[in-house]
Parts: sequence; structure tokens; C-alpha cells
Amino acid sequence: MLAWQADITRVTTFLMAKELSNAVYPKSGVRDAFHILSHHSNIRENRDRFAVLNRYHVSLLAYLLKKLQSIPDGDGTLLDHSLVLYGSASNLLLAMLDKLGTPAERFGDSTGMLSI
Repeated sequence: MLAWQADITRVTTFLMAKELSNAVYPKSGVRDAFHILSHHSNIRENRDRFAVLNRYHVSLLAYLLKKLQSIPDGDGTLLDHSLVLYGSASNLLLAMLDKLGTPAERFGDSTGMLSI
């Protein structure tokens, strides 16, 4: 946050874990690794634990957004002047680049730009 407030950078990537890691998030109350639970085999108990883990991750995003909203920045807040993505959709990232004035033909495995 401090780097954003000082206008040192306006670009941040927060990687919670590599997608194939066996990272566990004990504060979520779930002791299984995220990646393993994502292969829940449609078993109700596994899906339920995966949902708890996803709610925990989204709560971290909510914390970040509230923090950004609480910090004054020019005529608004840091949140007002931010573009936040939770996830990894290539077509959306392509559209975000365009909105930020950096148009590109492709981004990763994008198949076309989303309209935003």
C-alpha cells in the first residue's frame, strides 16, 4: 500500500501460491491443499471444504479492497484509482491492457478481447 500511496508503483501482483503447489491455508480452517481440493471429484465433502477455502481467499481480497478504499488518493481513494483483478482470465487481461492504454493483439492464451 505504501508504494501505491507514494506513487512509486501502481502495479502489483499478489501470488498466493503456484497453482500446482500443495500450499495449505491454516487460517481458513481447512487443512487440505487448495490444488488437491480443486480436484474434488464432485464429492460433497470435498466441494464443501473447497468452498470454505475459496471464501477465505475472497475474504483476503475484500480486506485489500477495504484497505484501498480507506486511503485517500487525489480526488478519491486508492480504490477509486485502481484496477483490480481476482483470477486469471486471459481475455479479460487483454481488455484490461487496452483500458490502461497498452493495447495488445494477444495475452497468453487469449482468444479475443472481452468488452468492458
